[in-house]
Amino acid sequence: MDNCPRCGSDNIEDEKVLKRVVEEIPEPVIPETVENEVHKKVCLDCDHHFIPEHNTVPLKGKFEINVMILVIFIKFLLRGVLRKTAKFLRTGFALKLTPASVNAIVGRVADAACREYNELKERIRKSDIVYVDETSFSVLGKNQWVWIYALDFIAALTAHIPPKGKQYP
Repeated sequence: MDNCPRCGSDNIEDEKVLKRVVEEIPEPVIPETVENEVHKKVCLDCDHHFIPEHNTVPLKGKFEINVMILVIFIKFLLRGVLRKTAKFLRTGFALKLTPASVNAIVGRVADAACREYNELKERIRKSDIVYVDETSFSVLGKNQWVWIYALDFIAALTAHIPPKGKQYP
């Protein structure tokens, strides 16, 4: 502003400079297409063909981990439906996603988490001491339950819709 808002005078100077630190998302956010190499290995002793576990590139689909995390966040934490999740990512991040793509990403993330989830359930079942808390809540008029299990220094969160009284996990 070059003039006084009260009297209109241009005889003004800085009295004080205020500094503020803010966080901003740069505009526009443009997705990056990245080519990755996945090294498929072969054991020269037993002829076993495999991809090392430390590989971080998804072997299916064309979306990297950050896109997948964003999809899961919007879909589950913000309770976005497939169509609206795809539209948000299209308009906000220029990602060419369809509702079917969102659904496929959710399925791939679920498959990837399945082994670790099952291992965690086994640790819970075999543990001598487990601290458990149960909370119910309603989603679309149906009761659902969330259980939190704590053992050693590990905490697990599970959600399920069993009839009340059934054991889980």
